[in-house]
Amino acid sequence: MRKKTRLTPDEARAVAVVEEAVPPSLLELLAGQKVPHTWRVTVLRELDRSGRTPKQLADRVARRWVRHRYQSKLLAGRGLENPYKVLNALVAAGECPDAGCEDEFMVDTGEECRTCRERKATRGKGGAVPAQRTGRRWWECRICRDPKHREPQPEDRVCQDCNREAEVVCAAKAAQWNAPTTEDVNDR
Repeated sequence: MRKKTRLTPDEARAVAVVEEAVPPSLLELLAGQKVPHTWRVTVLRELDRSGRTPKQLADRVARRWVRHRYQSKLLAGRGLENPYKVLNALVAAGECPDAGCEDEFMVDTGEECRTCRERKATRGKGGAVPAQRTGRRWWECRICRDPKHREPQPEDRVCQDCNREAEVVCAAKAAQWNAPTTEDVNDR
C-alpha cells in the first residue's frame, strides 16, 4: 500500500488528465467537491497495471459515465447511492482477462474483443429459465445489456426501462435548452 505522499510532477500531470474527465455533477456529490487522494493513487495503479495512457483512462471515465447511465440517474432524480464507489468504478479495470480489451473493444484495433464476444455468446446458456415456465424467450437489451423475459422483445431491442430513462433525459435536456438565458431576459 502506498503511503500518502506527494505525487511527482509526472504523476500529477497524468492524474490531472484523468481527473478532468470526472463529470462536475459527480464532483458535486463528493465531500469537498474534489476527488480524494486515494482515488488519485488508484488512477496511478491502473495506469501502471493496464499500460493505458492518461488520455485512454480519461476516455474510459467519460465513456463509462454515459454507458453506465450515471448522469441519467441523476437527471431522473434517483441520485447515486455512493459517489465514491461510482468514482472508482469509472477507472477500475474491466472484467475481461485480455489486457488489450477496453470495455469490450480492443485498444489497438478498435475491433470488438473476441474474448468478450465469446463470453457473451455462452452467457445464459444452460442457466436460462426453461421456456415452458416463462412462456417467452429471453433477450438482452442492447443498451443496459440486462436479460429480459417479462416484456416482449421490441424490434430495436431496447427495454422499457432504457426507453423511459431516455425520455426523462431528453425532457430534462429540452427544458434546459429552452430555458431563457440572462441575455434573453435582458433583451425584453
